[in-house]
Amino acid sequence: MTEDDISVLNGYFSWFEDALRNVDFEDEYTFDKSAQINAGDYYYIYTKYSDNPYSNFDVYYVDTDSNTLYFIHINI
Repeated sequence: MTEDDISVLNGYFSWFEDALRNVDFEDEYTFDKSAQINAGDYYYIYTKYSDNPYSNFDVYYVDTDSNTLYFIHINI
C-alpha cells in the first residue's frame, strides 16, 4: 500500500463514518484511520458504479499489525 492508496482508503472510511453519523450509529463504530492504516497493509475495494464510487461499495482492509480484517459496505 502506497501513500496514495492510504489516501483513497481514508476517503472510503471517512465517507462511511459520515453515513453512520447520519443514521445515529456513530457510537457503534470505532476505527482510528490515522493509527491503523499503514504502508504495509492490504486492501481491496469493489465499487458497483464508477461514476459515483461512494454510492455502492465494499472495502476489505487488513491491518497487518493486528492481523485484523475490517469490512465496510454501503448500498445506497
